[in-house]
Amino acid sequence: MLHGKINTGKRLAALALCGLFALQAPAVPAMAAETLTVQDQGFYRIDGTKIEGAVAKGVTISKYQNQAGPIDWDAMKADGVTFAMIRVGYLNDLDPYFKENMEGAISHGIRVGVFLYSMALDEETARQEAQYVLEQIRGYKISYPVAYDVESKYLLDNGKTPQELANQTNVFCKAIADAGYRPILYGNNQWLTNYVDVSQVPYDIWYARYGTTGEFQNRKIWQLTETGSVAGITGNVCIEASFYDYPELAAGNTGSGTYTAGSSSSGGPGVSLSAGKTQATPTVGASTDSQTGPSGQAGQQAQTGASPVQTAGQDESQLTKSPSEQ
Repeated sequence: MLHGKINTGKRLAALALCGLFALQAPAVPAMAAETLTVQDQGFYRIDGTKIEGAVAKGVTISKYQNQAGPIDWDAMKADGVTFAMIRVGYLNDLDPYFKENMEGAISHGIRVGVFLYSMALDEETARQEAQYVLEQIRGYKISYPVAYDVESKYLLDNGKTPQELANQTNVFCKAIADAGYRPILYGNNQWLTNYVDVSQVPYDIWYARYGTTGEFQNRKIWQLTETGSVAGITGNVCIEASFYDYPELAAGNTGSGTYTAGSSSSGGPGVSLSAGKTQATPTVGASTDSQTGPSGQAGQQAQTGASPVQTAGQDESQLTKSPSEQ
């Protein structure tokens, strides 16, 4: 079975860059952890650069943060974090801290979205993945998007084409939208420009790229680092800057609402029609960044069969970095 074949490979994932242990060898000279400071209604990186257009500071949370030490949600909130993207896991393989993280964030007034790492080889499995996510989040107040991550060499090794991965993404996202939630596609520059035909994906983009301005077609959230430092979290964590604070979801959806997208031209949802309806193919998703991706950053791991042309943090072990994993 697909799930059985996956487990062996994914358990071999390299130790988490975004998540936890610093046991890699040989030792790499330490770099200053990235921070995102909220000051005077602006969002500033550690070098003082202001992130223009950012409206919210977030983090990505998974078992790797929990395993590194207890999460202090109050301290995180005091550090300016207003949303968290929380790992669901894989199909039928729930993150062991999912419930704890969802309840911890929500009870402390931090808005939540979630993400699932896909290993689907066909549209039916993608649909099952969506249903699995919906089962896990039912009853929680979801006020940020439900994300889909297809960054896996396993998919490429099984011959999945950019069009097929776009189709599977749309199947997942439509099921999520039909249930009243807001779908989003997660990906780094390598994947979104080479392995998924995002011109066929009319949904929001959660874009992972480091050392750049983070611009990309239809990007709503930018993962700007995998080696971030945030109060209340032990060790590295991925830091997110949101350029749209999803005000229509602020109260939190529990799956009983109807997803109706707003106007993408106004900074709102990436889909300008009600969920389930068709629309013209959007402008092809082309990055406007001229800088290279994260492959040259310190902390790059040896390739272990995660993403092709492995870049730092592009497997789930680093997760939450990518949200990608093996």
